[in-house]
Parts: sequence; structure tokens; C-alpha cells
Amino acid sequence: MDNRQTVFRNVFLSAAILAIANMGDAFLYAWLPTHFQEAGITPFAVGAVLSVNRLTRLFMNARVARFLSSRGIKMATFTAVIAASFATFSYGWMSAIPLWILTRVLWGICFSTLRLGSTLYALEYPKRGMALGLSRGLIELGPVVALVVGPLLLESFGRGITFFVFGLVGLAGGTMVLFLSDIKTRAVTKKELKLSSPSPFNLLTLSNAFITEGVLVVLVGKITHNRVFLSWEGLVLTGFLLSYRRISFVIFSPLAGWLADKWGFQKLFFNISILTSVSLVLILFGADVIGIVVAFTFSAMNASICTGGAISANNLLIKEISDNATWRDIGTAAGAFAGAALLSVSDLQPYFIALFLVYAVSLIRYYYKTK
Repeated sequence: MDNRQTVFRNVFLSAAILAIANMGDAFLYAWLPTHFQEAGITPFAVGAVLSVNRLTRLFMNARVARFLSSRGIKMATFTAVIAASFATFSYGWMSAIPLWILTRVLWGICFSTLRLGSTLYALEYPKRGMALGLSRGLIELGPVVALVVGPLLLESFGRGITFFVFGLVGLAGGTMVLFLSDIKTRAVTKKELKLSSPSPFNLLTLSNAFITEGVLVVLVGKITHNRVFLSWEGLVLTGFLLSYRRISFVIFSPLAGWLADKWGFQKLFFNISILTSVSLVLILFGADVIGIVVAFTFSAMNASICTGGAISANNLLIKEISDNATWRDIGTAAGAFAGAALLSVSDLQPYFIALFLVYAVSLIRYYYKTK
């Protein structure tokens, strides 16, 4: 097997490992909001439990990068798979908020490790765009399968067996680590990995994540319920849109990667960001569903290639990957909190006008900073 084939195998396997490990976490987002009593927590604690892993990543991305640089990607991936499977098993029996918080922190560290590892493997491939796009599409396929299979398992066997199966599958998927080649970078220091102020590109990444992966995801249910006559219609429409968001990663990430190799990462990211602003205009003028579909489509494309646009030949690769992931996580987390704050607001239009104006300013700033 020549080097190119070996590198592509690493891209495929590392993405598949994360996709399988992520299945239990994906189903938790569907299960916990409606089964919080069984989980032993209050309705108010659901949001905290589901978001603590994202907050964990904000503080752990740089530390994970240091761990990978000192131990190698293969060892770090193996360790993360074992820990992630333990976290998934735990979802099936826990009934105390402190345990939930600790387990979600553990999962956040595992996800950060597996994500960084799969990204580094993808960037080893000569056609970085295609590798990043295929990797992201494959990673999102795991949650899509989990959201289809999970309800069937839950109905037939209950909570404990459902999460046990997801944990066991994740552990089995971890055996693919044996077939990965190892990549070792020079050991980096804490000072080298200190989070830098956002570059124009990372600031645009943050803005995209804030709006499309934070605010809109949280507000989908409110927006759709305001546009239908019966509550069940709103639930169906919300489910469809959130499912489409997952599926759009599988469908459009490879396309975005191919286009990035052809046109360049930063150029494509900027042009797609302009199209994303169109989705906000559509929502403002009452075309809510179309606007959300447009936003989720272009969000999937931008999310799959943003790492490639953030790196340069002159700086430390692992730091730039860590910084980009952290600023994107900050945008997603802040957007989710902002969206939650808007759930009680009756008229969202003034806020979407403000979002559009802020987003337009970030686009204009990026254009003039990089032209």
C-alpha cells in the first residue's frame, strides 16, 4: 500500500471511529429533554447537562493538543475511545446531577481529542479539502444512524440496554485504532498553545457558528411553532429541520471539500458566508422554513472546511487547528445561550435584524482585512 492510500485509510478510519463514538451522545440529545425525570434531573438542569461538554471543550482544546503532540494521535485516540465508551455506558444508569456533569465533562474531553485527531489525519492528505469534507460527512453519519436506531432500541429494551449498545458499538469501533498509522508532532508547550485573539477568519468562523449552530438551532422550535396552526405540525416541522441539519453535513460536506480544493478555502468560506446572510433576510421577510434550510445547508459546508481556511504555512499547525476549534466552540456555545434567552421573546424580528447587521459587519471587516 503506497503512502497516499495509507493516508486516505487514516482519514477514513479516524472519521469512522469518531462517528461511532458519537452515536450515544447524539441520541442523548433526543432522549434527555423528554426523559429528564428518569435521568434524575430537573427540567432546568437539562440544558446544563447537554451543554457542559461544549463548555469543557473551550478550556480543553489546547490541553488536548498538547496531549496529542506528546503521546501521538494513535495513543490519544485509543484513550479517548475507551473513555467515551465508559461515558456512553454511564448514560444508561445515572440519576444524579453531579454524575451527569462529570460524565459530560469526560465526553467533552473525548470529543475534543477525537475531533483534533481526525482533523490532523485529514490534513495529511494532499487534497485537504476533499479529505476534510469526506471526514466531516462520515462523522455526521454516526449521529444520523443513532437518531434512527435509538428510538427502536429504547422502545424494545429501555434506557439501560440502549446506551449499553451504543457504548459497546463505540468500543468495537475503537478496534479500528489498530489499523491507524501514528502521527507525532514535536511536543508543544502551554505557552505555544495559548489561545490567540481571533484572526479575521476565526472571527468570521465564530460569527457563523454563533448564528447557524447556536441561535438558529435553539430557536427552530419557536420559529416553526409560530408559523403553524396545530402543535403537532410544529413538532413534525422542527424534527424535520433538525434532522435535515444533520443530513446536510453528510450530503454537502464532501461537495464543500471538493470546491475548497478547486477555489481555495478562504474564498469559498467567505462566499458561502455571504449566502448564509441571505438566510437571515429570508427569515426576516417571513420565509422562515426556507431560510433555516438555507442556513443549515451553508452552515454544514462552512463547518466542514473552516479548519482548512484557518491554517497557514507560517504558523504551528496544531495551534491553528486548536484555535479555530475553540473560537468555533465559543460561537456555538454563546449562540445557544443567546437563543435560549430569546425563547421567551414574542417578536423575534428586531433581534434578527440585529443579527443580520452584526453578521454583515463581520463580513465587511473580513473582506477589507484580507483583500
